[in-house]
Amino acid sequence: MRIVMFEAFTAMGEPQGGDAGQMRRLSEALKEAGCQVQVVSYPLSRVLLYRDLQFLLKFARIGAKDFQGDVLYSIGAPFTAVMSAILGHKLGVPTVHHVTHLGGDFNTNLIEALSSMKVGLSEGGMKFVVANLGRSMTLPFLTLPELVKSRALIRWGLRHVSQIVCSSEYLRQGILRMLPGNRDIPIIYPWIEPVPLPPPNLGANSKTVFYFGALYSGRGVLDLIRAFGKVLEEVPDARLVIAGHPAYEGATDALARLLVERVSAEAVSLVGYQQDIWRALGEATVVCLPFRYDKPFQPPLTLLEAMMAAKPVVTTKSGASPEFICDNDTGFLVAPRDIDALAKKLCLLLTQKEAAVSMGNRARERVLANCDPHLTSRQILKLLEETVNGRVS
Repeated sequence: MRIVMFEAFTAMGEPQGGDAGQMRRLSEALKEAGCQVQVVSYPLSRVLLYRDLQFLLKFARIGAKDFQGDVLYSIGAPFTAVMSAILGHKLGVPTVHHVTHLGGDFNTNLIEALSSMKVGLSEGGMKFVVANLGRSMTLPFLTLPELVKSRALIRWGLRHVSQIVCSSEYLRQGILRMLPGNRDIPIIYPWIEPVPLPPPNLGANSKTVFYFGALYSGRGVLDLIRAFGKVLEEVPDARLVIAGHPAYEGATDALARLLVERVSAEAVSLVGYQQDIWRALGEATVVCLPFRYDKPFQPPLTLLEAMMAAKPVVTTKSGASPEFICDNDTGFLVAPRDIDALAKKLCLLLTQKEAAVSMGNRARERVLANCDPHLTSRQILKLLEETVNGRVS
């Protein structure tokens, strides 16, 4: 079977991020299964505001012979289904669109930017705000196009792809709200490469809380630093390691450093992006990912990686996270922005090591059962074959 694959950042020549990584690994698995794979690639302007428009214009001019395939597979937000439907029509092939998130949210990003400014004003004063937090408006600016994307156009795209698949039940419910009537939408969770368990003596004597991912206020890293100040009152020898990297909203980096100075510069380490994330996870006692918003994405890959490393996770009741974190079983769930509850659960896991280890092992079992690469690739390949043979809804 010949498969044409499309993901926006990969097509732009920037194979970064979760969707790009998932598609890259899937393309390799499909090739191993004997399929011919061709990835759509176009050099585009790096200005994200015009990315989707550029793709639409490119696809409008494409010819049926530009790509040779039996089926088109795309991955990304619902708006990507519009591009997929147009490209599939031009190529004369059926299309499968894999929804991994519901797109950027201008209102949420604006609220988070204003929240960052409020924290900066209370902690550092107007001088700090002027010097650092103008960058907070970067992310709302990047999501401005979401305000002008027509819901009718998105629904058209979703209706005109041959098959939709979602990366979580949370996303499936979001798509069903967009589409009238019932439609069979299967769920295929993202895959996580199985890794060996870390050596049992690694981090055995530490009391380390670990955060990794983008330094974006919406991911709750500022709430975590505040909560950790309360943790130190109960567990004075605890440590917090933040392996974050500024993404879009670099102002959070400045705010994080400011709050660390307020809490404890000795007990908190801002270590930046970690190339060997599995070793960094192995040294942690507990992972904390306190998302502040109802994240319109698949289960966060950072969450699944922490679970794969057999680490108990304290996270929030947001988005698709509760599909993997069963409270008090595979981790702990708290309400977004509830700093007291966050601190309480972290103290519990830092002081009850056996319970933390058991919880981490159960978390690993859940990910192994639901995010196995071989299972995921077989599910997608079967769906592609059924689409080509006309057996999908």
